[in-house]
Amino acid sequence: MLLDRLDETWFQKTVLVGSSVGSINATLVGSKLHLGPKVAAQEGLQLWRTLDWSGVTARLLSLRGLAPFARYGAGILHPSVRIDHLLDSLPLARTLARRLELTQLAANVAAGNPRDVAIVSTQTETARSVVFHPGTKNDYDPVRRIRYVHARLTLKHVLASGAMPALFPPVWIRGPGDARGWYVDGSVRINTPIKPALELGVDRLIVIGVSTAHPGTTGGTKPDIFDGLGQVAQAALGDPLVQDVATLAKRNTNGSGRTIPYILIAPPTAETIGAIARQVYRRHYASLAKLATSPGLLGRLLQTAKSSGTGELFSYLFFAPEFFDALIAAGRDDAHAWLGVRHDFGDDEWQKGPLN
Repeated sequence: MLLDRLDETWFQKTVLVGSSVGSINATLVGSKLHLGPKVAAQEGLQLWRTLDWSGVTARLLSLRGLAPFARYGAGILHPSVRIDHLLDSLPLARTLARRLELTQLAANVAAGNPRDVAIVSTQTETARSVVFHPGTKNDYDPVRRIRYVHARLTLKHVLASGAMPALFPPVWIRGPGDARGWYVDGSVRINTPIKPALELGVDRLIVIGVSTAHPGTTGGTKPDIFDGLGQVAQAALGDPLVQDVATLAKRNTNGSGRTIPYILIAPPTAETIGAIARQVYRRHYASLAKLATSPGLLGRLLQTAKSSGTGELFSYLFFAPEFFDALIAAGRDDAHAWLGVRHDFGDDEWQKGPLN
C-alpha cells in the first residue's frame, strides 16, 4: 500500500535497517531491489506466506526437537552439562540459505541500490548492540552503546540478529576486531532501529514495527504467569519504540538537528499482536486434532486461548502460515490507517512532530 502512494524514487539509494525478524526482511528486500521495490516487497511476502514451523525449527515431538530439553534435564543432574538453547535453528539456517541471495545483495549495495543494509545484533559479552553493514561507518556510540562495524553481510549475521536468547542458539561471529564474539537477537536492546538508521544518513524514515507507539490498556483480571511474561516481552519491545519516536519528533520540532520526516506503520495497541495470535490459534490449532502439531502443542502448553498476554508470548513462537497471513493483513490495515489521515509535513504521508 505504501508503494502505491509513494514515488518509487524514494526507494532509490535507500538504507535498509533491520533487527531480529527485520534483519531477514532487510536482506531479502535489499537483494531484490535491482528488480524494483514492488517486486522486492512481493518476494518478502512470499517468504512469510510459505514459512511454517518446519522451516524455522525442528518439530517439538521429534528427536531433534526433544534433544535440547533432554540436555536441560541432564544439566539438572550433572552441573557439567550446559544448555544454550531450547529450539534447534538449523531448519531456519537452511531456509534462509535458500532464500537470501547475499551475493546479489552485495552487488546491489555496490551499485548503490540500496545504498546500505544494516543488521542489528546483541553482543553477549559486552551487552551492546552491534550494527553490521557493508557501508563505511565504523565507530562506537558510547551514549547508546551501539557499535557500527563495516562487514560483508553473511548468513551468520542474519541468524545472529534473530537468535532469540534461550530459545535459539547464540551465533559466533569472527569479527572484525572487537566485534568478534557470541551474538543473540538484536531486539534485546534495539527492537526498532531508528537510531542506527539516522546515524547511517537517511533523509526520511519509514518505520515498520510490530510493537506500538501508543500505551496499552489496563486489564481488570488477575494475570497468570504467562500474562506476566508476555507483558515483560511487550515492555522490552514496545517502550523503546515509544521513546525513539518521541525523541525524533522532539528533535524535528525544536530545530536541534536535521528534520527527518517519518512514517510509522505499527499496531494500534499493545494488545493487537497477542490478540491476533490468540484468534488464529483458536481457529486453526486449538482442537485436539492439532495437538500433535508443534504450534498446537505449544499453544496448549502456554494456555494461549485464555488471554491476550499469553497470546503476546505465543506470538514470538507462532511459526505458522495462518499467523503470518493474519499479520500481513494487519500490517496492510495499519498502513491504510496511517495513510487515511493528514500529517504535518507538507503532504499527506509524512509526519514531523509527535503523534497525537
